[in-house]
Amino acid sequence: MRTSLLFLHYLGFALWIGGAMAGMAMRIGSRRESPETQGAVARLLARVQIFVVAPGALLSLASGFGVAFNYMAHGATDILGAPLMSAMMGFGTLGALLVLFVGMPTAQRIAALAYPNDQGTFPSLFGRLQKRQAIVQTVAGVMALAALICGALWRP
Repeated sequence: MRTSLLFLHYLGFALWIGGAMAGMAMRIGSRRESPETQGAVARLLARVQIFVVAPGALLSLASGFGVAFNYMAHGATDILGAPLMSAMMGFGTLGALLVLFVGMPTAQRIAALAYPNDQGTFPSLFGRLQKRQAIVQTVAGVMALAALICGALWRP
């Protein structure tokens, strides 16, 4: 059971961090492209967010709690008292909640607005949402990496 939960946890944060890094590279690479291409990239990024990043964050969050409960069920009652474990759980939970409740809905709204008008411009809300998405994904990514570092340093 523990091995399966750890596998799911590793798979979840690989999807989460990997999808977010790929999305960041796509967004940066599309800045000098035509408005039509930028709109297409924004719509693709929404799909990456919805089908890779958010499920990865959710899987990582759910399996992380499963791993913690599994440790506690086998007598490791001080697991939540370990500073690195607590930090990993805190950073991971906050980062995942940001992805799920701010990042994913914002990506869906960006995708709906990602069609340039006849002049080749996007609605003003499009740019504001992209800035919000960049900030949210950066903060969530830093939290995910902090959780990963805490998990790598923690020894039960």
